[in-house]
Amino acid sequence: MKAKLPIVLLVVLAAIVLLAAGYDIATYNPWSDPGTIGARGVTHWTGGLSAANGNFTVAETSGNTVVAGTLAVTGITSLHGMTFTNAVWTGASTFTGTVNADAGIAVDTNKFTVSAAGATLIAGALTANGGISADSGVFTVKDVSGNLYTAGTLGVTGAVTVTGATTVGGLVTHSGSENTVANSFVGGTLGVTGAVTVTGATTVGGLVTHSGSENTVANSFVGGTLGVTGAVTVTGASTVSGASTVTGVATHNGLVILGAQASIPTDAGVITPTSSFIIMTPAAAVTPTLSACVTNGTILILYNTANFAVTLADSTNVNLTAAVAIGQYDTLSLICATNVWYETAVSAN
Repeated sequence: MKAKLPIVLLVVLAAIVLLAAGYDIATYNPWSDPGTIGARGVTHWTGGLSAANGNFTVAETSGNTVVAGTLAVTGITSLHGMTFTNAVWTGASTFTGTVNADAGIAVDTNKFTVSAAGATLIAGALTANGGISADSGVFTVKDVSGNLYTAGTLGVTGAVTVTGATTVGGLVTHSGSENTVANSFVGGTLGVTGAVTVTGATTVGGLVTHSGSENTVANSFVGGTLGVTGAVTVTGASTVSGASTVTGVATHNGLVILGAQASIPTDAGVITPTSSFIIMTPAAAVTPTLSACVTNGTILILYNTANFAVTLADSTNVNLTAAVAIGQYDTLSLICATNVWYETAVSAN
């Protein structure tokens, strides 16, 4: 009993001090009454905590904590299954699990926002180093190469400049008023339903088939063979500078004009035809010869305008019924067969 006396005396003395200070020992509440309580070691509160009229509370049993003011944490904080309302992070934060922002996301006020519906706004440049894929691949931009693919319609309202080769595997429809192409290659069929205007030179390396009812060409050059299986209507002048072969019936509804060649024959000279109609103007009566013909079926008409006769003899190159003297305004018609000119008609005018 002597060993416990000092402890009993201390308790009595503490009660006397509290009573003298006006505290009711039975109802003393250290959180609401003035003063500071210090505790060393583990403190157990079985009824929860409530400070400053509920601005900081710890619920009994569940441990739910409410901070009405600002919670400042200078060290690392691990949060598991937390829900934040109007939370603001001023520094760097690392989230290792799923973050559910049910009301949307706003970074730096409006620099990057995601609405509750999923609409995303980026105020600056977007750098996607891994490529882009939208709606399960219907629109993609490949990583590294930058190749773009769209499964739907690509609408371009402005100018499109293509500096490299362009390959189109399907149908291309141009519905605008103008399409300018510097260099173009079409591996398949090029179908044009409207008018095509070509202002420069056009080179076609293969066969060109025109299946429409009309083809209007202002100036055209064909370096190879021009094959026409249907009717050809020429409303203006047509000039053929080289050989032209017609395998079917050719109908000329207008005048057929033969190219004229001027010639001044000389005695014992050679007349070499370059056109089917030769206008001769001899300076005297002459007896020239005619060079051998080359192509079977070539037609030649000799016409004399001078008052001097041009006499052609029956020879190796010219097969005549007899020697023909072509006087002024007379004509001699010939046709080529096996390199020989054969007489078809003589007119004495």
